[in-house]
Amino acid sequence: MTDWLSPTICPVDSSSQDETSESLWRGAEGLLRELLISSVIRRYDWEHLEEAVQNQLVDIIDDERLLKDLVSYNLLTNYQVERIRSGQRFGLILGHYRILSRLGHGSMGQVFKAEHIRLPRLAAIKVQTISKDVGSDLLQRFENEAWTVAQLQHRNIVGAIDAGEIVNRAGDGERLLYFVMEYIPGMNLEEAVCTQGALSVHVACSLVFQAASALQETSKQGLIHRDIKPSNIIMTPDGTAKLLDFGLSRQCDSRLTKAGSWLGTIDYLAPEQAQDASSVDIRADIYSLGATLYWCLTGQTPFVSNGRIVEDFLRRSNQPPPSILDARPDAPPELAAAVARMMAVQPGERYQTPSAVMTALMPFVESKWNEGRAVPTTKASSDSVVSEMPVTDSRRKQRVLIVDDEPTVRKCVKLSLISEGIECDEAANGDAALCLLNENVYDLILTDIEMPVLSGMELLRVVRNRLGLGNLKVLVFSGRSSPNEMARMMSAGADDYLVKPLSIVQLRSRVNAALRLKESQDAAVALNQRLFEANQVMVKSLSSLGDPSPR
Repeated sequence: MTDWLSPTICPVDSSSQDETSESLWRGAEGLLRELLISSVIRRYDWEHLEEAVQNQLVDIIDDERLLKDLVSYNLLTNYQVERIRSGQRFGLILGHYRILSRLGHGSMGQVFKAEHIRLPRLAAIKVQTISKDVGSDLLQRFENEAWTVAQLQHRNIVGAIDAGEIVNRAGDGERLLYFVMEYIPGMNLEEAVCTQGALSVHVACSLVFQAASALQETSKQGLIHRDIKPSNIIMTPDGTAKLLDFGLSRQCDSRLTKAGSWLGTIDYLAPEQAQDASSVDIRADIYSLGATLYWCLTGQTPFVSNGRIVEDFLRRSNQPPPSILDARPDAPPELAAAVARMMAVQPGERYQTPSAVMTALMPFVESKWNEGRAVPTTKASSDSVVSEMPVTDSRRKQRVLIVDDEPTVRKCVKLSLISEGIECDEAANGDAALCLLNENVYDLILTDIEMPVLSGMELLRVVRNRLGLGNLKVLVFSGRSSPNEMARMMSAGADDYLVKPLSIVQLRSRVNAALRLKESQDAAVALNQRLFEANQVMVKSLSSLGDPSPR
């Protein structure tokens, strides 16, 4: 087969598929070679076929039969075949990725599921076609979105991987701009509610809590999303929320949006954004996040449209949304009050920051309220069984020192651990932590790495060099350090590490695991000490008997 498809004539080039004339090869064998040369069919997949299957495909002379067999052997997808049949092959290869299927469309461009040509890696790619009809504002927004996502590194934000542009040299010079993002399995919150019904209080609040954590990061970067809605938050199988689609976002000091214009989805739009999207701040995103939580809890949008946009806007500007208790009477009244505050008509009456939203939702994330309506069991929910195992030390409550320069993080962590029966103290930096270590006995230190005055790494070194701390456990966490850096922390003496923002389930599970290990080690030390003492008593007793003196 190597003679038929020599590696020297198979460059991986996104433009090669368009420059290759179909007249070079005739029949199905020509089509097969063309798809391999252009990498629409991955070379790796082809080479791992049995030789008999390769020969069978090469011998097919009918294009239609060939395409069907390529699908049956998982070399092509049905979407790829439809594009090939219709002659729309341009854009099936984007840089080092081949398009597999269409996922949908965002605020800017279409989104596709893609696969790396040389690596076993999936990705989501957003594509914008450049033509004479596309305005400069739209292009700038598309490029801004790619630039924005690339700056954000957060567990609850879909990450950017690559970006590029291709030109159809064989056609009319059509151009495609694209940027590559991590592919997130799961479903968005709109799909989740439509297919499963309203979510449980615990699950809905957990997902929106994570989305608020993502908004806390965007606000640090001076960004406003302006299109928060259920379809822009993906729920992964392990219960993680991922925020995506920053096509309408803007920097706080940017004025790309014209004054007096509105952007976003009307069902979740803040009243002030409906009047003028150019002047809104993070509180508009908080309103939209509240409307998203309303949807998750009730399965309904807060306002039912009558089809007249102007009247819908006026209602939003003059009246608060209905209470979630109207559609969800089993919900806690305190949660209804929190949703109402998130969706207050006046921005000044809402929670002013995403961290304030996180604090308000924390009690409902903590509890297992209405757990019977939660999403199906996942790895995350099975982990929670481990995390809820009781501490067996009956002599005293175990004690944890939380060290972080962000008060919101400290408070959230403390609330999570207190509900597990663990006593917690807080320190804003490493120096303050050392002062508390001089005064109190702790079982575990949970510390951020990046802190002023004394960093987490420096605190770890001091702790590990100090005598008399026994089996004290140290867990480190960070939102910016790479896995390699975190691994170096383990080499320096950390017992475990977590990635910020902290998943409550993982936090409890890992802290409890570390505390159980310490408990076992303390018990082993105590046992050894008792055995040593018993042995000393025995030796002393034997020595006192001595050998009988001769008479």
